[in-house]
Amino acid sequence: MMGLQDGSSHKMLRQALLAVLGVIITSGTVVAQTKYYGKLIGNFKTYVHGVKGTVYVANENTIFVKDFEYDGQGPDAFFWGDFSEEPTSGGFIIPLENGTTDEVLQRYNGQNLILTLPEGRSIRDMNSLSVWCRKFAVNFGSIHIPPDDLPFPKSLGPLPTLAHGVRSEDVIVMDSRTISIMNLYYDGAGPDAFFLVGKGVKPHSQGYKVPDENGSLEKLHGYNGENITLELPGDLTVFDVDWFGLYCIRYEQNFGHVYFPEQANIPANIEDLRTALYMPSEATTTQGRSVDSPYTAKYTDGSYYGKPIADFKTNAHDVKGTVFAASDNTFYIVNFNYDGEGPDAFFWAGTTEKPSPEGFIVPDEFGTKQVLGKYTDQNIAITLPDGKKISDIKWLSVWCRKFAVNFGFIMIPDNFEPPMAVDLGSLSSLAHGVKSGSFIVKDTKTIQIKNLHYDGAGPDAFFLVGTGDAPHPDGTKVPDENGSLQKLHGYQGEDIELRLPGDLTIFDIEWFSLYCISYQHNFGDIKVPKFLNVPADMTTMKEEITKEMKFDNCEEMFPGVLHVSWKILGQDLVLQMAGRADDNEYISFGRSGNDNRAVMIGADVAVAYLDSDSKQARVVDYYLSAKSQCSQGSGACPDTKLRGEDNIELLNWEKSDGILTVTYKRPLGSGDGEDLSIPVSIPVSVIAAIGPLNSQKEVAFHTHYYTKDAKKIHFGRSPPQDRCSPLVSTTTMKPKSWPPMSIVDATTFRAQIGPTGGDKGYTAITGSQSWGIAWWINGLLIPEITVRRGVNYTFIVEGGNNPSNPASYHPLYITNSAEGGGGQFLDELGLPNHTVYAGIETNSNQMIPTGVGRLCEWKHKTVEKSNEVETFEEYKKTLTLSCNDGQPATFHWMPDEDTPDLVYYQCFTHRNLGWKIHVVDSDAKVAGAMEHLSNQEPNSASTAFLSYSLLFFVTFFAIF
Repeated sequence: MMGLQDGSSHKMLRQALLAVLGVIITSGTVVAQTKYYGKLIGNFKTYVHGVKGTVYVANENTIFVKDFEYDGQGPDAFFWGDFSEEPTSGGFIIPLENGTTDEVLQRYNGQNLILTLPEGRSIRDMNSLSVWCRKFAVNFGSIHIPPDDLPFPKSLGPLPTLAHGVRSEDVIVMDSRTISIMNLYYDGAGPDAFFLVGKGVKPHSQGYKVPDENGSLEKLHGYNGENITLELPGDLTVFDVDWFGLYCIRYEQNFGHVYFPEQANIPANIEDLRTALYMPSEATTTQGRSVDSPYTAKYTDGSYYGKPIADFKTNAHDVKGTVFAASDNTFYIVNFNYDGEGPDAFFWAGTTEKPSPEGFIVPDEFGTKQVLGKYTDQNIAITLPDGKKISDIKWLSVWCRKFAVNFGFIMIPDNFEPPMAVDLGSLSSLAHGVKSGSFIVKDTKTIQIKNLHYDGAGPDAFFLVGTGDAPHPDGTKVPDENGSLQKLHGYQGEDIELRLPGDLTIFDIEWFSLYCISYQHNFGDIKVPKFLNVPADMTTMKEEITKEMKFDNCEEMFPGVLHVSWKILGQDLVLQMAGRADDNEYISFGRSGNDNRAVMIGADVAVAYLDSDSKQARVVDYYLSAKSQCSQGSGACPDTKLRGEDNIELLNWEKSDGILTVTYKRPLGSGDGEDLSIPVSIPVSVIAAIGPLNSQKEVAFHTHYYTKDAKKIHFGRSPPQDRCSPLVSTTTMKPKSWPPMSIVDATTFRAQIGPTGGDKGYTAITGSQSWGIAWWINGLLIPEITVRRGVNYTFIVEGGNNPSNPASYHPLYITNSAEGGGGQFLDELGLPNHTVYAGIETNSNQMIPTGVGRLCEWKHKTVEKSNEVETFEEYKKTLTLSCNDGQPATFHWMPDEDTPDLVYYQCFTHRNLGWKIHVVDSDAKVAGAMEHLSNQEPNSASTAFLSYSLLFFVTFFAIF
């Protein structure tokens, strides 16, 4: 008895260990180990002309030939089927892989082929396959095909009823990747139920999700006796898994399952065979399967171009190339060749049975419908027009419209499924309110998350991707929707789009998570299937294509510093800006606001810069409504801040040796109210500039390079002209900055607007970019002010009082924000990081500036001369003070014990116009080597002398 119990215990233990082992083996992503081509028949017997290859029966009317070789020298050779074991003249032609029976066999050098028998024929009707010369009745090579035991769908029996009313009639394996379930019932009440497959002796939660009959990976709905067909995802086959079940993952509950046989003589999946047409050779097993790593439709150079379709069949003019479906409407052609000699040739597609005049032009890689020129081993992407899809057409050709001649073509296989975006479901909700709508893989590098929620409270949270069973801190950070790798902010239902960094693609990861690295805490995640039929990365493809673009026109905007090249393609203008730009600087170019002069106001320009966070270049569509920082819908603003659209598309970029080169496209016409059209029949006035970016990554005032004199460009000129000399390296010594200025123990401060002092002034003093104007206090450029707690101070403000003109409206206020510009961040005002101490009053919950008076501005007598003078005093002599009519504004402020030691005087409308106010206790001693003390108008030389004298005596008595 004890022996029997021990034996039973050992058996149970063995089963338990196998179950655990099955979970361990299949945890994480299931990896397909085999490729299945059907039943292996054998190898061609070679007689002449080098005929070789391995033959499989894929299904009852399809043969797969692997690594086929033939020298192409036979005068009238075809693939040939025959009722006899040895081929005879009484056999029949088997169509080529493109479906034709009219063309004799050409040379083959190790290609994989799919041969489909003519309509009405079956493998059961033939006993041999050969390469047969019809003209001379010669067998070049053949193989005997046994007529019995051919691949056939296999029944696995019905699903058992374990929970939630699951039951069915037969579960049928239709082919190596397709399952049909007859008469399926399920009540739909499982909270986290999916179709699952996996390895091991019984179903478990680490299995692999199978999309439902509609291709969805959302949790299952109910079934009431339907017949459904399911497709295993990616490259997964029934030979890679042990079981199929209807399973609740969250509660690890099996509702019903069946087992796959270890060996099954079933049909091959035709789509897998089509994919295998472009696979390198592998060693095959006797079961008709080949052992290899998972296939992700990568080309021989390791790149992913989408789903393979076919090689061009060459008819004339040396048309060649391998064609992929990059997306549902875009072809990517690798190593495309065409001699360019056709008089009226286009890419041409249609729905007839073979290429014919009843087709339509497919625009070229630049989006134009121009007659095709010469191509030599070029990689190009072409997109079907007018919303058409690859699944809508039957062929693509290079077609001469004038003479109705087909130079070369491919046929689109029936029921071809092009790559499409895949919805993986939603993020799990584990912590910090993380939840989402659909998680969509748009292409190999782009992820879209709908309706994302996260409370933003994680101390070290990032978007993370990686491999393995579960998220972990060693994953790779993914930049947020703004390209930033800073810790994540909160989300309240936004739709965001993310791009995987570097060379990482969706095929390289197994999970995506919102993850706190410091505390190794997963807030929410989703598994990423290993095998996805998703679009290729069109952004990278376009970059590669446009790198080969030649620009025949070029103009120097600033010799040796900024060039602009262009090319007209249909209704678009493709431009290339190349300029010397330091970190945190932009280059810009566009149409002037005046047809005869270089005018900034009213101009439509493209602004390009290298984003320091994402390390990616950006080109932004701007409209310049005023010479001011963008604020309240006025100033130098991106179109998107003016209710317009960004009508600029970045094609590619590079940064090398200090030169930023960006290639971008814009319409020749105006895309919205903020765009100016570009006529091609007449010259137009243009402007350009190079300048710093502000903290919002928007343009700040250009101090060195900007268009001063009228310059016109004829964009449609003929012949083209390249008027550019090479950009040269320039090394310039930056001028020495002026010493910072200070005001100590004054009680009245007169605030006016003035220039920033170029490289020696605002930026050099503060380390921040300004728009080109700054606060002048008591006649000094952004002095550091020192005040005492308990002392009442008066601010006389002359910064402008017309809010309808933001460029000249500068209310002064006192805040702890180092940038200011509170009018741009009304939701932040009053928060700890943007506290207001004076200059703003609250009325009916509205913030009303009180430091609003007439405009007094220090202006250049001629032009900016900061780089031509040594001292601030000399610089001030190049300026003159101009005041509008009206009265200044006055407000008072008494710092108290709650006032921080450091605050700032700033402009309410714009950022970065002011500087520091140091707050000290009433009895503190304040020393300064350069203090300028003045309560008077700052223009008086006697006042300045009195201030220095007073400083001397204060310092003398303080010491002694």
